[in-house]
Amino acid sequence: MKRIRQFSRTSPMNGIKQMTQVIFWFQQIKDKYQRSPKSKSVSAYDVGGQLEKVRYYWAITNTHKLALDTVLCCHFDKGSNELKCELRDLKMKLREREVCTFDQRNRETKFASVFYDRRQRVVHRYETECHYDTRGNLTDIYTTSSEFGKASEHFTYDEKGRIIQQTMYDENKSVEYKIVYKYKEDKKISCFEDGHYGVTTYGKNSEIYKSFFPDGVLQTIVMKKYDTHGYMLSSKCISYMCNCTGVYTIPGYVTEIKYEYY
Repeated sequence: MKRIRQFSRTSPMNGIKQMTQVIFWFQQIKDKYQRSPKSKSVSAYDVGGQLEKVRYYWAITNTHKLALDTVLCCHFDKGSNELKCELRDLKMKLREREVCTFDQRNRETKFASVFYDRRQRVVHRYETECHYDTRGNLTDIYTTSSEFGKASEHFTYDEKGRIIQQTMYDENKSVEYKIVYKYKEDKKISCFEDGHYGVTTYGKNSEIYKSFFPDGVLQTIVMKKYDTHGYMLSSKCISYMCNCTGVYTIPGYVTEIKYEYY
């Protein structure tokens, strides 16, 4: 699933000013688990919702502190409707170059990324192309990666515009995985081929997603909050790891995202 980018970090977001994401991991100290920051990113946007800059921070070894590591700078070209970004380290060496193309409805249609090593040599290329139906629903994503080869993902919707199936294919057109979505009252149920499943519950200004192992053991919780206008205020994801007895009750990673608007 890592080969498919459904929504890129470069997609425009209406009214957003800044987005801050922090990832924590847990260290066991005696019989307790202590939360420690692993990484952080701070994204800044212009008044049109286009990404301008992202600062990436990583944990300093054997401390609970974070240090600035790389900076992504972006420029939106109105003539070509492209967002062009460059990721550089603190020595100004290029680490990644991205170009994201949008249509007239500000939907991502193409994305191309080139990765460089510390000697400025190209080590990886990645491209995607997105297709939409007449109702504006994302129907297909085609991906080409120098590391993984080609892949594609197809989305099917019902008459209400709700997604009902998601299928990923490898370069030989063989199905790699399939997710079937079902709806019941205020819930969306995601059924994976391997038996994993997820349940999304919608509240007035909130959304909670829980994923489970085939035996019903909780794997992940994602909690989202919105304001009265439907803008996302925060998102929190908690993933659990096994305590070596087959029970996934120990927190593994926590990702927290906060949004600020103009």
